[in-house]
Amino acid sequence: MSTTLVDEEEGHLLIRLLDLPGVREIEALLARAVAARGKNWQWCDEYDEAKALAERVSRQAFGIAEADTRHVDDPKRSREDNDNEGGWWESHFRGYVENNQPDPGADWAALDWDVSDEAGRPLRALGFFHRQIVAVEYGLCGHLPGEVVDLSPAEAKAIEARLQADFQLFKAK
Repeated sequence: MSTTLVDEEEGHLLIRLLDLPGVREIEALLARAVAARGKNWQWCDEYDEAKALAERVSRQAFGIAEADTRHVDDPKRSREDNDNEGGWWESHFRGYVENNQPDPGADWAALDWDVSDEAGRPLRALGFFHRQIVAVEYGLCGHLPGEVVDLSPAEAKAIEARLQADFQLFKAK
């Protein structure tokens, strides 16, 4: 199954979110959640299962999860510098993400993505992947699905340090 298709109006390739490995399974879980809980579909086991799967799928496809798209203040910098950098960082998401949710009116095709199902409706799973798509398209973090990533020694060391810190936190619990 291909993860790209041609945008008939623009004539360029789009990455189809639905065709990334695991996304159809997430959509199926979310459809079951809606069928089981109606308006409260985000408060059930299927939603929790879909969210956990989405994190694994995101790490595999993009090299990041949603949490990795958040700006983190540098304690060595001033509040003003952190606020300025945080504002610059979040400015990339405006127009695609509003109140931490995907903007239904956003032009995802402008970022070379198709985020719809076979009927042309926005995917429910987009709520799990919207920030990652914007982050990789603007080069903030992560990588495009299928992209081979060569890490510099500094990047590899930073990842190792982050994993070690996470492990220490886990051990402390």
